[in-house]
Amino acid sequence: MENLEIEVKFFLEDPAAVRTAILGLGARSRGRVFESNHILDQPGLTLFRKGALLRLRQADGALLTFKSPPETPDREFKVRREIEVQVSDFTDTRQIMAALGYTTMRIYEKWRETFILDGTHLCLDTLPYGYFLEIEGRTENIRDLSKKMGFAWEHRSVLTYHELFELVKEAYQLDFSDITFANFEGLALDLARLKTRFESGD
Repeated sequence: MENLEIEVKFFLEDPAAVRTAILGLGARSRGRVFESNHILDQPGLTLFRKGALLRLRQADGALLTFKSPPETPDREFKVRREIEVQVSDFTDTRQIMAALGYTTMRIYEKWRETFILDGTHLCLDTLPYGYFLEIEGRTENIRDLSKKMGFAWEHRSVLTYHELFELVKEAYQLDFSDITFANFEGLALDLARLKTRFESGD
């Protein structure tokens, strides 16, 4: 089923405090899971050049997701057209996609704890390079929850985790492309100095 994915992100310096604030609003946790995501494309990066993304995710199940830009761009929120299906086997699906010419171009990992509040998803994400809160839902709910949690709207980010990584990669002159915990092991990163580059501003 195709729908619109509407979201914003906030860079977190104190994820534990944010988690407490989320629970204080009455949200319920759906648990914390580890995700391994494979970004698939053709050798010529056909999808990337169109602003599209094909992702195969292994978490508590396997999901195949296609994302593409909306008909009308939106600067306030990150908006993507999304088609997502659950698949029965991660490895077999990856082999099928490879046979069709779509192979893994990047792997990225994260831990995600998802909370639900009035139909809005609040996702506490631990990336190998930092902590983020992703709020997904209706635009008015996203704004309202951001305000209730004390986030200034101009501090939101509408960048993808790949785009955020590219900022980190440039700042620290990293020589790898896979966003895995193993690749970041032993690195000392001060993302607070990149905070303004993460933000969308107004």
